[in-house]
Amino acid sequence: MNFKLDELIYQSPECTGLNREPNRSPLFPFKKESDARHAGQNRGPWYRTLNGDWKFNYYEKPQDIPENFMAPSVNDSKWKTIDVPSCWDMRGYDYPHYTNAQMPWGELPPKVPAERNPTGIYRRTFDIPKNWAGRRILLHFDGVESCFAAYVNGTAAGMSKDSRGSTEFDVTELVRTGRNQITVLVIKWSDGTFIEDQDHWWHAGIVRSVYLYSTGKNHIADVHVTATLDDTFENGLLKVDMQTGHPEKIDPENAPFLAVRVYDENDTLVFEQKQNCGKHPALEWGTADYRRIHTGLSGMIEKVHPWSAEIPSLYTLTVTLYDKKGKEQEAVSQRIGFRTVKVEKRQLLVNGQPVLICGVNRHEHDDLNGRTVSMELMRKDLVLMKQFNINAIRTSHYPDAPEFYDLCDEYGFYVIDEANLECHAFYNDLTNNPAWTAAFADRAMRMVMRDKNHPCIILWSLGNESGVGPNHAAMEGWIRHYDPSRPVHYEGATHGWKYDFNAHLSDIVCPMYPHVDRIAEWAEKITDDPRPMIMCEYSHAMGNSNGGLKEYFDAFEKYSCLQGGFIWEWLDHGIRTGEKDGRPCWCYGGDFGDKPSDYNFITDGVIWPDRTAHPGLYEFKKLAQEVKFEEVDAKTGRFRIINRRYFKDLSDLRINWELSVDGKTVQQGTLGTLDLPPRPYRIEDRISRESWFTAYRNNTAAFQLNLEHPELVEGQECFLTFHAVLEEETKWADPGFEVAWEQFKMPFAANRRNNVELVPEKNIKIDFNAKKAFLALGKQPLVLQLPELNIARAPIDNDGLKITTLPLEQKYKILYQWEKEKGVYSFRKVKQTISAEKNTAAITSVWQGGVLKDRIILRETAVIGSDGVIHFENRFEIDKGLDDLPRIGILLKLPADFENVAWFGRGPQENYCDRKAGYPVGFYRSTVDEMHVPYIMPQENGQRTDVRFAALSNAAGQGILITAPEHMEFSVSRYSMQTLYRTMHEHELEADDCIYLKLDFFQRGLGTASCGPDTLEKYRSKAGTCVFRFHLCPFAEFPAELSKTARAANQIS
Repeated sequence: MNFKLDELIYQSPECTGLNREPNRSPLFPFKKESDARHAGQNRGPWYRTLNGDWKFNYYEKPQDIPENFMAPSVNDSKWKTIDVPSCWDMRGYDYPHYTNAQMPWGELPPKVPAERNPTGIYRRTFDIPKNWAGRRILLHFDGVESCFAAYVNGTAAGMSKDSRGSTEFDVTELVRTGRNQITVLVIKWSDGTFIEDQDHWWHAGIVRSVYLYSTGKNHIADVHVTATLDDTFENGLLKVDMQTGHPEKIDPENAPFLAVRVYDENDTLVFEQKQNCGKHPALEWGTADYRRIHTGLSGMIEKVHPWSAEIPSLYTLTVTLYDKKGKEQEAVSQRIGFRTVKVEKRQLLVNGQPVLICGVNRHEHDDLNGRTVSMELMRKDLVLMKQFNINAIRTSHYPDAPEFYDLCDEYGFYVIDEANLECHAFYNDLTNNPAWTAAFADRAMRMVMRDKNHPCIILWSLGNESGVGPNHAAMEGWIRHYDPSRPVHYEGATHGWKYDFNAHLSDIVCPMYPHVDRIAEWAEKITDDPRPMIMCEYSHAMGNSNGGLKEYFDAFEKYSCLQGGFIWEWLDHGIRTGEKDGRPCWCYGGDFGDKPSDYNFITDGVIWPDRTAHPGLYEFKKLAQEVKFEEVDAKTGRFRIINRRYFKDLSDLRINWELSVDGKTVQQGTLGTLDLPPRPYRIEDRISRESWFTAYRNNTAAFQLNLEHPELVEGQECFLTFHAVLEEETKWADPGFEVAWEQFKMPFAANRRNNVELVPEKNIKIDFNAKKAFLALGKQPLVLQLPELNIARAPIDNDGLKITTLPLEQKYKILYQWEKEKGVYSFRKVKQTISAEKNTAAITSVWQGGVLKDRIILRETAVIGSDGVIHFENRFEIDKGLDDLPRIGILLKLPADFENVAWFGRGPQENYCDRKAGYPVGFYRSTVDEMHVPYIMPQENGQRTDVRFAALSNAAGQGILITAPEHMEFSVSRYSMQTLYRTMHEHELEADDCIYLKLDFFQRGLGTASCGPDTLEKYRSKAGTCVFRFHLCPFAEFPAELSKTARAANQIS
């Protein structure tokens, strides 16, 4: 076959590929069944990788390539070298380009840019061993972006367009024993690009693995395993459909035969059955060269270990082809798991249980290699997900590399496998256009045929944000017929008030970014929809985000038909371009001259590109934990523990506890391991939390701790904290790793008065009229200026995007109101009066923005106690036009060397009023630099809530202690609000020569409004009058007992 990859082909959606083999499960042939059974990662003697160094030549457009580029005689001595797999734009050719929904150019489908369409030619040699002679040889690509053609020894092998799909070509007639040459032509933009508009970097190249493998003339072509459970969920039901290939017609009476064997984790044979090729049932089809025979068998295996995300039990299935005399010809193996997935009575059931989906959306991304992700990095992702109680993954928005599913089977994740389909910029157009039917259907079919045997996959997805129409119906129809064992998911079929628009296309109600009140209303009012709701995207994690996550989990707990969702998304997709002062330089859209762009909208994950967790991920971990503790009677030490798992008892966990006073442990112990069973099987028509708890009582145990009531001084607080930790090592964590915790404030009464008296520091200087130092210790400044009103914050992404291509949309963001309507960022002091006499000062300041006449009057009263403590009362009088402010608080400037921080409050990670469930109250130590949270787009960060006291000090121990009898929020930073606001990359931040200490009466919640609901009303400020009291205690030496000093400072002397 020969053809020219010209404009007619790469701009014709009707042509999805040429000369491709039917897609199949990635099975590798072995000589013997025993070798296949114990293969592990070994792919056998008939496998040759083509990964490694290739010759490479880059062109600006396809028209620039030489006419005979595929000819072996072409001189490639001056070509460059590139590693395969890789993205060529991550290797210095072309550049990465980011857009969200808009296309990177203006042409209408299927036309792509004529003047600039980056094109690359890859070339390398390879050897065919002598023992491959007479065998069938196939060339396999796991992924090439976006359109490619392969040539072997100058002759075309075939072409394909699906960037994330596997492609195979039969090259038996094109190769020879010994040295051979392969040439691959890759074009970046094709008609396929229009349906790969997936909110990620546009890359190009051979981005996944390439290899050769060989089979016998008589061979196993494919195996389709359906491994489910019977109604008892104890016995495994096995159905195996096999395709074999033969060079000539098979005589059913004298045919080769197949043997299917299944082994458990101990390598014990638990199932064996043989079947002649072409019998029961038989289907013969194929090409002139090979006939494919379809052979099926089924059976039952008693007392199997079911597969689930909690207990990912795997078996090894082998299929062996024997000739008619019983001699082994070829064997393949496949890991399988027995599990059943159904949708029934508004619930998604896995093995009969309505599992809660605690999931994330995950793109493939490496900050140095783009879309090319190593197996080691995949494993690192999955280990981290396990550690943070994530149990589900949506492969947004395409099938991942094949090995990723092997790892998900092994580690235990529920996976939505999503077809490589998104045409966001032409939302409803292409699915209603028959010219694109083949492209839509092809991507669904090839995904399912490749990934069908993985137990981790519980749902097939028809793609993302592509509208809805007959082309989606074609995908759905084929999938349901080919694989009825799994439900179908599609976001585009869940719109409208009832989320029932084209509901027949999706077995799951899977909206994007609904308000928590909206999903609760659906659960209560739309009771005639038999489908559960699992949000395909929610809690948009862009920058400092994930506010209000607890309210979603509360709704999941209350309504059984709300079965969780998938956070958008797992990873910030920054590209690393270097390092500055020890900080990675991560870039986003527009940084490479890529226009148009959607800028930092690509940095919206719960982890950084180096796989470090954002603080918000700790909130998710707490809410998703599988162990719950409840108070029965805390005073007498009576509590209960609840196993929230669906399949696994708690015997793998050790339950420890500690009693602390003001953050200091005074008693501790352990409950040991508890053989507490999982939830019982599904209860019909669970509506309320009360009925849920009653029905699940047998997975609950009550216990009583022998607590010694500590002697408490007035003002001290006592907390009891439980820790559920791993008893033994697992694939994803070491013994002692904490998987769940709970904290209770103990109702113990103080039995001693607080009679601690502070000794006033000498040489303390306080000057309410000073310009350089408001508070000093001799010549050492402690506070550099008078406390001032602070109502602004450096905008987080949820307040409004600092760079955007959607200015009209930004008008509806709170940042627009703060800037344009309320003048928050132009607020200034228009009047101030200071009245000071003896030990008391009264400071009244009037603040006004440049937009409204509305004002804020701050009335500060400072009383200097005999012990040297300054007691502040701050009265904020806020005019009615200034509701919903960023914050209400006080700003202090401290010397730059006050780098040591200690506090008693929530921590250790940053937390906010609508994101604080995952951070226990305790006593913590850190530094100013460590408390800075390096979001790729600089923004407000580092807040701590429910803070009783906080201290900052220098290396010599000099510093200040701030206490708040009614609690406060605080943060510290070397960067001013203006610096954080105006700087566009974390690595570009320049520190000021001071430390900004922000003491907040209130700060607005985070919400998720960068792409989702805004901050809930209860986490926003109101106009009117509020009072914020705190006490400032200077010290020349860091207090030996900070909490005792804090209690003393709270007393007005």
